[in-house]
Amino acid sequence: MCAPLPPTTAQIHSLVVHPRARGNGRGERLFLSLEDEAREAGHENALLYVLEGNPARRLYARLGYQVVPTPALPGVPAMLRYPGIAMSKPFPAVLAIAGATPDVARAV
Repeated sequence: MCAPLPPTTAQIHSLVVHPRARGNGRGERLFLSLEDEAREAGHENALLYVLEGNPARRLYARLGYQVVPTPALPGVPAMLRYPGIAMSKPFPAVLAIAGATPDVARAV
């Protein structure tokens, strides 16, 4: 059993776009929507796991995700662990601009 993630970290588990729907920005829009929900829930960063050869890695990198050390899984032999990599992205702090409508904010 692995240690739970800190409450400030959102784990993005599975997002799938049908092959015929790829290449037109749908995956990016879905992913950005997930990030918005995570920020609104109070998370400060996101973590995901992806297979090394998965083409979606390019999308994640383009969105600012960086490869991080894969957390150790106590009691799980290396040969049984998920054969992929961990990627993480910090969310910028968002400050509301005084007097602005709720949809207007400035990232710092």
